[in-house]
Amino acid sequence: MKILRLHSTGTDVRKWQLFLLGEGYSLQVDGKFGSNTERHTKAFQQVNGLSADGVVGPKTYVKAFEKGMPFLTDPGDTSETSLNWPPSPEFNRLNNLADKQKHFGKFNFTRVANSDNINITCNWYRDKMTSINIPVIKHFENGSSSGNVPFHNKVAHQLKGLFEAWEKEGLLDHIKSWGGTYNPRLMRGGSNLSHHAFATAFDINVAWNGLGHTPALVGQEGSVRKLVPLANKYGFFWGGHFNSRLDGMHFEIARVLPV
Repeated sequence: MKILRLHSTGTDVRKWQLFLLGEGYSLQVDGKFGSNTERHTKAFQQVNGLSADGVVGPKTYVKAFEKGMPFLTDPGDTSETSLNWPPSPEFNRLNNLADKQKHFGKFNFTRVANSDNINITCNWYRDKMTSINIPVIKHFENGSSSGNVPFHNKVAHQLKGLFEAWEKEGLLDHIKSWGGTYNPRLMRGGSNLSHHAFATAFDINVAWNGLGHTPALVGQEGSVRKLVPLANKYGFFWGGHFNSRLDGMHFEIARVLPV
């Protein structure tokens, strides 16, 4: 990692911006260290007892490492408690907009000013959404009091089936909090539509698996890693396997399975 400051550019800047975004700071992830990134860097430094000079140097990196910013990799370690477990599935994400629209429908929208949120300006929600009941969600922190959650009607059976499978295998105690499904917005810090806008994703254990942070390892509080293999079987791709922006709270549909 390089020392970063105002006017720096590149991959390291983008990683730093993703980390700040996961810490709750609102900024565009564009790989350009502008005045907004500098301002949020100073805020991060100040909150964490560092000299607020806006320069990402050794002390700032150490604090970021302590808080989960990914630095180290060990490709040779594939044990269950390693950074590399579980392994990535054999299928890829539905990442580009055309793929999402092909499977889940196209909608018109307007962007909310100074926000990642959008307003859908057609009947897509009415035509494509359904409400499914997953009773266990009532017991998670921030869970729906009714257990009802909105999801795309084409893949709602996959979400319901996944939670039933997790329950059957005794894995639900790994879920501590519920982060929701449908959320009409762009990807955080970007310009592409989020899977949440299509109601084809859900988040869990947000506090332990922040965007741009190393997802909690097996055995650590809030880890979701043991949930991933079954999620893959039900067509979900885990955000901890994203190449460019780790998002360990996040599960999104990557394969549409028959009912």
